[in-house]
Amino acid sequence: MSNSEERLLTVDEASALLHVPKSWLYSQSRLGTKGAVPVIRIGRYVRYERGQLRAWIAAHRQGDGPNGG
Repeated sequence: MSNSEERLLTVDEASALLHVPKSWLYSQSRLGTKGAVPVIRIGRYVRYERGQLRAWIAAHRQGDGPNGG
């Protein structure tokens, strides 16, 4: 796994990866419910793992997410 894979993503980077507005990503990150965007909280900071986001995308593509299928 490369350093870019291990490094946590900022909201700017995660929103670019998902092709969604930062406001939507912040909103989804606050939900804390099943199916919400996976988030890591470091104090007041919000970060994302690239692998978790990819798994979340895959689940939604397959219809396993709350809005899928």
